[in-house]
Formats: sequence, structure tokens, C-alpha cells
Amino acid sequence: MSADTLRLGVVCSGPTMPAWQAECLRRLEATADTRLACLVVDDSPADSNGSGTRRSGSLWRRLLDAPCQSMSPVDTAEGLRDIEQFGCSIRTGDGRRRLDDIDDAVVSEADIDALLAFAVDRASDSVLAAPPLGVWTFCHDGAGSPPPGFDELLAGDPVTTAELWRLAPDGEAVPLRRGHFATVEHSLRVTADQVRFGTARWPAQVVTDVQNGHGEYVDADPIPVEWGGDRTPTAGRVALAFGKQTKALADIALQGAANWTVGVVDAPIAEVAADPDGIEVEWLQLSERNRIVADPFVAPVDGNPYLFFEDLRYDDGKGTISYLPLDGDRRADRIRPAFETPYHLSYPYPVVHEGRTYVVPEMAESSDVTMYELHAPDEWERVTTLVAGNRGIDPTIVKYGDRWWLFCTRLDDLPQTNLYVYHAPHPTGEWVPHANNPVKTDVRSARPAGTPWVDDGTLYRPSQYCADGYGKKVVVNRIQTLTSTAFAERRVGELAPDPEGPYPDGLHTLSGYEDVTVIDGNWSVLDTYHARRRLQLAARAALGRLPRRRT
Repeated sequence: MSADTLRLGVVCSGPTMPAWQAECLRRLEATADTRLACLVVDDSPADSNGSGTRRSGSLWRRLLDAPCQSMSPVDTAEGLRDIEQFGCSIRTGDGRRRLDDIDDAVVSEADIDALLAFAVDRASDSVLAAPPLGVWTFCHDGAGSPPPGFDELLAGDPVTTAELWRLAPDGEAVPLRRGHFATVEHSLRVTADQVRFGTARWPAQVVTDVQNGHGEYVDADPIPVEWGGDRTPTAGRVALAFGKQTKALADIALQGAANWTVGVVDAPIAEVAADPDGIEVEWLQLSERNRIVADPFVAPVDGNPYLFFEDLRYDDGKGTISYLPLDGDRRADRIRPAFETPYHLSYPYPVVHEGRTYVVPEMAESSDVTMYELHAPDEWERVTTLVAGNRGIDPTIVKYGDRWWLFCTRLDDLPQTNLYVYHAPHPTGEWVPHANNPVKTDVRSARPAGTPWVDDGTLYRPSQYCADGYGKKVVVNRIQTLTSTAFAERRVGELAPDPEGPYPDGLHTLSGYEDVTVIDGNWSVLDTYHARRRLQLAARAALGRLPRRRT
């Protein structure tokens, strides 16, 4: 491998390539100490093997991919004009594309460390062994395969999984990156774009891991891979997919509207997470049909605990922060306004430090993550901007080790799927982004869902499960690695709504303070008022413009 700069070669069909592939190259070029050293272009005759974009030019593939922004052609010739180009031979058979022939000069003279090959699933042993870091490829856009999410849509699978592999001999591979995306039932286009653009950063992230000394997985033992062969969609399966999308749009109009409220459990958060079936919840009862409360947190002010939460009325769709004293009766008529801005507010996350109580609410519409100090439940003073230019969703702060850590997703980058981490020596900053953000791509457990806690020296992080709909349940993750350059966590539990309880349709917050834990719950309601709103959402969904869920 090169001593100073990591050098990559890229196998593609030419300088005009799909937008997601162009984005992949852009991110690689933007990675420090990384250089695109050569472009390897498939020069096989179109009528001999149908390789490259020619293979994906069938009528049904064009029908499925035509609306996808990720497949829009981008001319990268100007940006790649100074990069040396070589020819190669790609042979296609049974839906598999095999990279058989590359001039030895591509590896030896270009001195490349890795070869990124779009839509290739096999390579000759000599090609595989040439670059020190091997040949990398994506699994979601192979020859003859339908767009990402197509098979999952037909199978009713709410999760579309994608991977980046290092190819190995005999059809085996080493997984380098794996991500889990939502299968958007009403739009195959949205699913495909999320997967393609969402994976475009992965080669650059592997490069970053290698440069930071965390790339040992690149040389892991390969595993058998089921390549699947030719999966070109038939006319019947394409028609079925469009039918399922149409039905999903109709279902949006028939779904009940969210009816969230908050509940209090008189037990510490670790106990609730360990035995969620044994909890007793005192629910806050609301009488207004156009009002919901959610995202509850407990924070002390002058030694007294208060329950803070998002307060939203459907009439204007704007969230504010309200509060309720935890002493005495917990009735809706005791709710009082706490804080309001021109932006939508939710998730009033508290940070208690050196006798002071701060709150970091979600205000993604402001484009900043901002901290306030509480002098009274309804007296908030702005302290500082923690992360500027970050449309952070559900920012969550915890002290662990000798650093403070901030977890969030981003409104502008798959807010249910990509987890971002920042760290600082003090809760007010200076906050530094993790070296390999986003550290996790998983719609099943990325988005924060409440208060992390430490048990026997181990950090646990609650997160939202959003694979088959927003706010379905809370997943508990155990942090395995948390440093400025590395991150790993593992799912160890979950809290799901009680199907026989008063709020059986959702639970997306688990937060705690001392011996009190608070959660929220949803009971979907469908009446004339809410049906009209659902029809409006269905119309927007038909155009691919579903808004972000507010709670």
C-alpha cells in the first residue's frame, strides 16, 4: 500500500455514469489523503455481453429506474480528465458480471491500493490479488437485478438491506459495510434513491477506517455469498410492484391519525428496560382531538422535577414545549407553556451539569443544534450553538468516559436511518464530528429515542425502530466501541407498545431521571377531521413529497 496517500482505481462503464456513482467518486476525492489514480472502462462490445449500462437498458429496467434521481446520467469527464484511463473486459453470464481481464499496468504502474468495481460480482484470481486492499463492489445494482427495494416490496419486507463487499475467489466475499433502509411501500423510486445515495459514501468510509487504523475488517475471512443469478423482473412482477405501490397510497389515506400522549412509570430507566412487560404506566389524558403530546423528559429546576414534552396542535402543525409539575396530580389541565420559537420544537432533551439544568430541544428547521439554560420551567436562556449548520433530529447528550457525546440524526440525510455522533470536553462544546459520520445506517435502530444510561460501566442507548412505520417501538442498544474514530453498538432489547393497552400503536421515547421513567404512546384515530388530513398526505405521497413526521 502507498505510504502517504491511498490510491484507488474505479471500474465503470465510462465517464458518464449514474448520479449515485458520481456521488461515490466525489466523496472519495473529498476524503483526506486519498486519490483516484485510474479509471478502468469496460470496452467490451455491447452485442457480445451486454455489460455496463447497456445491460440495464431493458424495457422493464428503464421503466423502473427512469424516475430515479440516483440513475440520472452525470458527465464526469471534466473532473476525471487528468486521471489515466485503461480498458478492461467484463463478461456477463447468468446475470453475473465477471471482471476477467485488466492490463497488469493498471495495478503495477498506477500503484493502486484498492479497485472499486461498480456492478461486478466476480473477478479473476489475478485481479482479486493485485491491489493490497482488494476489489470492492456493491451488492444492490448487479447485472440483471431489479432496483433496490423491488424484491422487498413484493415480499412485504419493511427493510431493504445493502452491502459493500470485498470480492474473494470462488464466489465468496468479505462484508465491508452493511446498511438497512426502509422499504417505502408507496414509492419504489424513493427506496431505490435512498439505498443508492445512502451507500455512495461507503467506499470513502472504508478508506477513512483504514487511515485511522480501524480497517482490519478489510482482511477478514471471506464468507459464502448467494449472488442470485439473473433476476431481471418479468412483466408480471413489475405490474405487481406498481399495484402494491397504489395500494400503499390508498392505505395512507385510510390510516388513523397519530394520537400521542405521555406516560409516567415510577421506576428507574434501567429497570424499565430490563423488564418492560412488568411496568405500570400512568397516562396523561387529553380531551382535545386535535392535540398531541410526546417526547417526554424529566428535568430538575430549583430542585423540583418537571415533565417537559412536545405539545402540538394539528390545526397549525407547529410544535412547542410545554411542562407539567411531577408533584401532585398529573392532569392535563395543569399543563403550562414552557418555550416557543418561530421553529417547530420537539424532544426537549435535558442536560444537568454542575448544578445547572440545560435543555437541547430538537429545532431542525433552524439548521442548528442549540442549548438553553433553564432558570424556571418557562424561563429559557440561550447559551450557545452546539453544532452549527446541522439540522439535527433528536439531539441526545451523555457523559461517558472523559468526553461528552452527542447522538442525532439529520433532517437532510435520511433522518430515520443515519446516526451521527459528535464529542466535546464539556457539554457547551467545542463539539467535534466523529471521524466517520454517519457511524451507522440502520432504519431499525439509528434515530435516538431518549436518555442513554450507564449500567456497570456499560453505556446503553435507546433508539427508534422505524422500519415499518414511524415510532413503532424503542430498541435498546449496548455501546461496544465509542471513540473519536470508531463506533459499534449491538441491539440487546426493545420496548414495544402493549397491544392490549390504551395506546397500542406506537412508542418512541424512553427517558429517565433518578427513579422516574417517562415514555409516550400512540393510539391511531380515524374520524372525519383526521381522514381529511390523511387524504392530503396521500395526495402528497403520490408525488413523492411526504413531509417529515413531527413527533
